[in-house]
Amino acid sequence: MRGEDTALQCTGVEAARSETPRRTSLLLVGFLAVSILAGWLSDGVYHEDDLTHYQIARWSRHDVRYLLDPWGRPGFTVPYSLVAWVGSSQDGLRACRVFSALIAAATAWLTYCIARSLGLRHAWAAVPLLYLQPLFARLSLTTLTETPLAFYLALATWLLLTGRNVASAALMALAPVTRDESVVLLPIWAWAIWRQGGRWWTYPLLCWALVAHNLAAGWWLGVWPASRWLDPAGSSVYGQGTPLTFIPKVMQAAGPAIVALAILGSRRLRRAGLGWVIVLAPLAWFLVQTAVYLRGAYSSGGYSRFLVPICPWLAVLATAGVRPLLSRRPIAQQALGATIVCLIVLWAVAEIEWHWRVPLSPADLRTWALVGRVSALVAAGPLALCAAWLLRARRRACPVIVAGSAGTAVIGLLVAGLAGFRPLKLAPDQASVQGLASVISRAADEDRLLVSSTGWVYHWLDRWTGWRGSTDVRGLLDEAEPGTLFVWDARFCTEMTPRLTFTEIHDHRGWRQLWPVGDLTEGTPRLALFECQPLAQASSQPSTPAEEH
Repeated sequence: MRGEDTALQCTGVEAARSETPRRTSLLLVGFLAVSILAGWLSDGVYHEDDLTHYQIARWSRHDVRYLLDPWGRPGFTVPYSLVAWVGSSQDGLRACRVFSALIAAATAWLTYCIARSLGLRHAWAAVPLLYLQPLFARLSLTTLTETPLAFYLALATWLLLTGRNVASAALMALAPVTRDESVVLLPIWAWAIWRQGGRWWTYPLLCWALVAHNLAAGWWLGVWPASRWLDPAGSSVYGQGTPLTFIPKVMQAAGPAIVALAILGSRRLRRAGLGWVIVLAPLAWFLVQTAVYLRGAYSSGGYSRFLVPICPWLAVLATAGVRPLLSRRPIAQQALGATIVCLIVLWAVAEIEWHWRVPLSPADLRTWALVGRVSALVAAGPLALCAAWLLRARRRACPVIVAGSAGTAVIGLLVAGLAGFRPLKLAPDQASVQGLASVISRAADEDRLLVSSTGWVYHWLDRWTGWRGSTDVRGLLDEAEPGTLFVWDARFCTEMTPRLTFTEIHDHRGWRQLWPVGDLTEGTPRLALFECQPLAQASSQPSTPAEEH
């Protein structure tokens, strides 16, 4: 093993640099084409935040304060605003999906460059090992902050490895203004720069974006984004995790096979120059996500997609881990056996977490989840026997065992990875807003202010609203002028915030229901349109029971 580690630092570098990028380019073009096509065929979103981030970027052309919006994240909003303005709201969303696909492709190329800089043989494998991580592929179709953050981290890593400390620090500074938890990476970067003999003025560059954002937002918006770090108490609606919660989540984000290979590759890569950064950084990210959700702090939803920014690092680690598997020496079967053991251990931990904290699975996925768990249980026994045989065999193991074990891992990798490229489709409530948009638009002419708690109304009507320091719908309704229209919806209006029931808004004397929009459920419409009335008219107009509408 010592000889292999020396090869990583010495002759392996020359071997990797002499490798032609043609194969890498072909793989990259293929995955990019699939990503663009899947995004073009998508009309839905991965998460509601997807649409919100896009609209903040799009509306910044009307109100530039959106560029500094703390929730929108300038590290996302600023670059996406360059394309979000295109055409109608639907056209702009398509353009942003293509932009995300291009950013993902650039991230994949940088991942290959990182592997190549570290002297990893078969560095081209970093591209498929990144794209076959399910949520990285999924988020290449979306407009979420994790995709540009993965790009920033990959570019900063490559600049660091190539000795461009100043540029790396300046790029790394964009990470905390793209996702808050990125601040945990700044000390690691400072340490790496120090070990390379960086100049003293390089370290302040790690904070330039944070300082600039806080000064600009404080002066222009009256909001200090950094102040939210001092208030970790968040909403209880997202619940809390356990110390094991993010272990199954990292497998959902990156795929079990990639995680197992990354674990094996971390032992080899930590000895290769600055390889320790690529080992320590994703570990720190994983631990901070676990700690935040364990406490239920900062209103964290504990989503698996929060781990997408570390996918490029995991791909590099997996590239290092796959190297022994491609060897013709007996070490290949031992590496395969170790990979299988890692998979079994990860599965066991996921089962413990499942019983410790039962996840809330959508009804349409519960059957598939049960099938997957049963399949893993059935496969665990034979795979454990194969792993024992591979690890204990002094000579070359049975080809059938080797081929069967390797084939199972490859099939699992491909199925999990390619499933991430499924086009995103509208949920029923999102589709219902689209179907009723024409009904709403007949009353919502361009001269009338429109208020809604769901972004889909603005999206399908191609409308926008000005920036506000608070998104509280109740505050908007209290300040509304006569003639303002309000679209009440059964999903978002009844959540913890604003918790505005149909009966409450219907009985409000300052608002008159124009008509219910959509089908009635127990006397309550899915959508309803209200108009703000002048005080004199509202006081003289009797309220009508909701059932009559």
